[in-house]
Amino acid sequence: MIHVVQDCLTAGIPMAGLLLDGEFGRDAAMTFSRQHQIPVLIRAKANMTVQFEGESLTLNALSKQFPPDRCHLYAEFGWRVRRLPVAREVGGFDVLIVWRKVHGEWTR
Repeated sequence: MIHVVQDCLTAGIPMAGLLLDGEFGRDAAMTFSRQHQIPVLIRAKANMTVQFEGESLTLNALSKQFPPDRCHLYAEFGWRVRRLPVAREVGGFDVLIVWRKVHGEWTR
């Protein structure tokens, strides 16, 4: 994926940002984003480990600390969201925990 983005940049195609799926949401993508000043939004895997307030935990474990009632309601979408600063070896970034109702139940 990084090679495709580099080819686009070399060809002069401007990039306002990137949307990456969990498959590409690894440290190399975050490092590339920082080096080239291109924001990324990554749908990360729940087993990704991050540092939050000095504790190492998976995104799944982190999300359990912030159930829907502890997240901001975006009424226009019907979603509840919490933005948290976390870190990995490549540096710090923000995680969005997004809860939405599916068949009447909140799901992450």
